[in-house]
Amino acid sequence: MRDIVFIGPLNLGGYSKLFRNFIDNIDNTTYYLYPIETIGEGINNNYYKNNIEFSIDEICDDSKFIYFSWPYIHSSILEKFRSKSRVNCLYTMVESYSLNNSYFKNLQHEYSKFIVPNEFQYNMFSEIYGKDNVEVIYPSIDKSFYKNIPRRQKCNFIKINTNTFNIVKTDVIKEEFVFINSSTFYYRKGIDIAIKSFLKSFSNESVALGLFIKPFYGNRDTTLNTIINMICNCKCNINNNTPYIYLCEDLFSEEMSYIPYSWGNCLLHPCRGEGIGLTLLEASACGIPIVCSLSASLSNYFNSDNAFVVEVDKIRNIGYKKDNKFYIGKFPQWKNDLIMEYQYNCDFAIMDSPKIVDDFIDRIKVVYNNFDSNIVIDKINNMNFTLDVNFNPQKNINKFFNYIKNV
Repeated sequence: MRDIVFIGPLNLGGYSKLFRNFIDNIDNTTYYLYPIETIGEGINNNYYKNNIEFSIDEICDDSKFIYFSWPYIHSSILEKFRSKSRVNCLYTMVESYSLNNSYFKNLQHEYSKFIVPNEFQYNMFSEIYGKDNVEVIYPSIDKSFYKNIPRRQKCNFIKINTNTFNIVKTDVIKEEFVFINSSTFYYRKGIDIAIKSFLKSFSNESVALGLFIKPFYGNRDTTLNTIINMICNCKCNINNNTPYIYLCEDLFSEEMSYIPYSWGNCLLHPCRGEGIGLTLLEASACGIPIVCSLSASLSNYFNSDNAFVVEVDKIRNIGYKKDNKFYIGKFPQWKNDLIMEYQYNCDFAIMDSPKIVDDFIDRIKVVYNNFDSNIVIDKINNMNFTLDVNFNPQKNINKFFNYIKNV
C-alpha cells in the first residue's frame, strides 16, 4: 500500500524544481504525488496527480507526508492532512545567515524531521531541532538536460538605452558578450547591484546585460520603471556608447528553462541571501562562469576555485509588523515588500558599500578580459566537478528515499 505522500508546488521557484525532480524520478505506483498549483492561498480537498483530479480521501491512514515548502507555507496544508499523517517531514531552507529561533521553535510540534539542501542550512536548523532531526540531502542537477543547449534561443526583449532611456522591442541581443541575471524580482536577489556593477564596468565595449526576471514585480511597466530608477541611482558617467540592458518579457516552462542560459556568457548574481541558488547551479551545468556573492548558502557550493566570488558582510534584517503582516524597516526595499515572518530579525548580506560594488566590477572585468583563457576555463571545469560529486541525481534520489523509508 502506498503510504508515502509527496506534496509540493509547481510554481514556486527553487521548491518547484526540487519537487519536479522527484516527480521525474520516482515510481508513481509506489508513492503518492500531490502537485499544488497555487500554494498558500487556500487549499481544496482535490489535488492534481498526473493531470487527474482525485481526493485526499484516497490516502491511507497512518501515512508519511513530505512537504517541499518555505517554512511559512505549511499550516493550511497540514490542517488538511493532519488526521492522515503519521510522520511529517519538511524539505525546506531559509535565505538568511541565521534563523528566527522563536518562529522556528513553534514548528517543532508539527514536523518530526527536517530535510535541508546543504550543510550551511544543517548547522542552523540542527541548533534548534537537534542533529538527529535534521538531514542534508543535496538538490539534483540533471547535467544532460543542459548539455549542448542551442545558443541564443529566440526571446522577446525590451531593449533599454541606459543613456536616453529609450526602449524598443526586439527578439535578439546583438552584442557579442552578454552577462545575464536570471532570478525573481526581489530585493534579496541584488538586481540593483548587478545593474550598478555592470554599468560601472563598461563604456565602449560590445557588452550587454540580459535580465531574465520572473515574475514581473507587479506588472511589466512597474518592473521596467524600477529598473530605470536603478540605472538612474547608479550615478555612472553614462554616454552614448554605454552598454544596453535587455529585459526579457517571456516566462519559460520547465521544459524550456534552459533558454535564459543560452544567451549568457557569464551569470552575474550579487544576491543578499540564498537558500540554494539553483539558477547558479543550472548555469554551471551549461558551462557558464559564475560571478556571485558568497552570501548565506552560496558559500556551501561556490569558492574561489570554481567561481568568481565576492566576500560580503552581514546586516540584521529589522522590520515591523502591521495588520498581521511583516514589513522591512532598516533592510530597505524597492517598495514595502511583504517579508516572511521567519525572515524577521535575521542576518542578510549587505551589498551596498562601494567596496562590494568595486569587487564585483573587478570580477566582471576579469571574466570579460580572460573569457577564453584558463583563468575562466579552470573555474568552469572545477564547478563541473562540484556538480558531479554533490548534485548527482540518482545518488541524491536514492539517499532521499532511504532516509524517508527509515523515518
